[in-house]
Amino acid sequence: MKVRYVLAALLVPGWFLTGCYQPRLQPPPETTGPTVHLSASPTRVVCPGPVTLTATAGPGVTRVDFYKQELGADLQPLLIGTDASAPYGLVYPEQGFGEPDDGAYDFVARAYDGQGLEASSNLVRVTVLIGKADTPCPQTS
Repeated sequence: MKVRYVLAALLVPGWFLTGCYQPRLQPPPETTGPTVHLSASPTRVVCPGPVTLTATAGPGVTRVDFYKQELGADLQPLLIGTDASAPYGLVYPEQGFGEPDDGAYDFVARAYDGQGLEASSNLVRVTVLIGKADTPCPQTS
């Protein structure tokens, strides 16, 4: 009989300790990436001049890259500039659009944060119609 009591005493405490133990879990590291929204002004170019691209980025963003893609082109988007400080923006092209540039262009921004995460913005389309404008452009001196 003594053997039965000894076995019961050894088994019950072991079961109790393993059945009730729960390790403290650490919260998972934050993996939400950056956010970015792109806007362009103007989105319809009828007089020679550049377009101003503005990217509104969420907290923690360290850099925004700006890309251009010609509509219908099979080429990869072209990196046209980078801004490493808020407010994030770019004037494109520096010399301005001209008549030979008529067409549609898509722009997108890509934001990067300090953890190496990235996010792409919405696509913004700019239409250049300088050679087809009905309205005369203001004279510049």
